[in-house]
Amino acid sequence: MDEVESILQSVERSPTISTRRISIRIGVPHIRVWRTVLLHGLYPFHLQMMQRLEGDEAKRLDLCRWVIANYRLIPFVLFTDEASFNRDGINNIHNSHRWSDKNPRAIVERNSQHPFSVNVWCGVINNHLIGPAVLPNRLTGRAYVDFLQTSFHYYWKRFLWLKGCTWSSSMTEPLHIIAIW
Repeated sequence: MDEVESILQSVERSPTISTRRISIRIGVPHIRVWRTVLLHGLYPFHLQMMQRLEGDEAKRLDLCRWVIANYRLIPFVLFTDEASFNRDGINNIHNSHRWSDKNPRAIVERNSQHPFSVNVWCGVINNHLIGPAVLPNRLTGRAYVDFLQTSFHYYWKRFLWLKGCTWSSSMTEPLHIIAIW
């Protein structure tokens, strides 16, 4: 088997293989592997990382149907999310790729989240940002609900104040959390 066929078969067998690994395996210079794959129209498309959520498809579809049926309510819906950040700031996926002649728009599913050093919460309502708020480092479902029921009102009061609204005593009652998910 000649060198070119060996390189192309390595890529076909394992589309995420690195050119350096092919170079070592076949015993040819690294730059020759690069030139061969590029000459045959293959490019290293970067993979997109995505959190794997079990059994989430039906819930997403239900939410989409609800939004379509109630699209006029969108400006009044508070969308919130929390994110975890580690000391490095972001995950380096620069060396994660998939060789292909067309962009496969490939993703990599991860089965678990890793512990991070800081958790941040933000909300958006009708193009307005609410927050950010720093959450406990050990974020559990209970800790998140506690935050929404006890500390969220501070951020909501601040949002209303910035919009020129006043905070009435009836708004001091505990918030009732409704989760679509």
